[in-house]
Amino acid sequence: MVEDRFVFFSMGCRGTSILYSERHDQNRKIQDDLLSLLARIEKTASFYDPESELNRLPRGRCAPVSDELFEILVLSRQMHEKTQGAFDISLGNVKALFDRARRTGVRPSAADMERALDSAGMEKIEIRERCVEIRDAALRLDLSGIAKGYGVDKAIELAQARGARGGLVNLGGDLRVFGSQEDPARTEWEIEIQDPRPGKRSLGRVSLRDAAIATSGDYGRSAAVGDRILGHIFRPRARASSPPTDGLASVTVASAKCAAADALATAVFVLGLEKGLECLRRNFPEAGYLLVTCHGDTLEFHGNLTVMGLANQGP
Repeated sequence: MVEDRFVFFSMGCRGTSILYSERHDQNRKIQDDLLSLLARIEKTASFYDPESELNRLPRGRCAPVSDELFEILVLSRQMHEKTQGAFDISLGNVKALFDRARRTGVRPSAADMERALDSAGMEKIEIRERCVEIRDAALRLDLSGIAKGYGVDKAIELAQARGARGGLVNLGGDLRVFGSQEDPARTEWEIEIQDPRPGKRSLGRVSLRDAAIATSGDYGRSAAVGDRILGHIFRPRARASSPPTDGLASVTVASAKCAAADALATAVFVLGLEKGLECLRRNFPEAGYLLVTCHGDTLEFHGNLTVMGLANQGP
């Protein structure tokens, strides 16, 4: 087998892929097809593109949707139910408010926040067979907590269908691996887990085989707004985008599929340490997970995910 590595930009973030097949030209063709696939998914699910399929959905009537959008919406509802509402794609107006706040440095007004929250609600979204109805004209959908993971899953499926013997696709930290590397006996991949503290790089490495991993946290994506720090993940129960008060800094989830790992990492970060661990243990017994709390420069680790080198990490 031969190896090829690619770096690309898709769905608003940097991506990397590693492909193993019989020929270099085969890997390059797979990569070209992979980029076309991700571009199509981005055009389907983008929050920021006004012409995306997501943003062109009509209100007040059941409208047919593409297979990709239907699959993402169905999985989003399932994750909403299994995380007690912590994963919520109906909070698009809230996301838009906090995006503007981080951009301008001005906190959203209480009235704007109330309007945004009033427009949300998964009960306002009806999903039928290849058909979706949004019952509130003001509701705005946000798939950013699951779309990248879904794109990674579809990219892996494409690579397998095109004859790749093994590979990795990483999209902004959401990644999945399959098969073997150059040595057919090497079916385990070592993946680094990011340290959530500023200026740090890696906590250690996890070993994956035919699996996916995703990490959620506010490191590198927070901004000072007035006298508060706002992150990119909104916690509806606290009506806040500020970091959790329990010190939770990052959540890493390993699962068979990247879309599930992506959504679950987001949901657990929203729930916080205790409720997040409870949700994982009760509803996702098959998942691997590592929750990192940070108090000053001291880290504490919670979960069942084996991380090589973790014990050697200093403050």
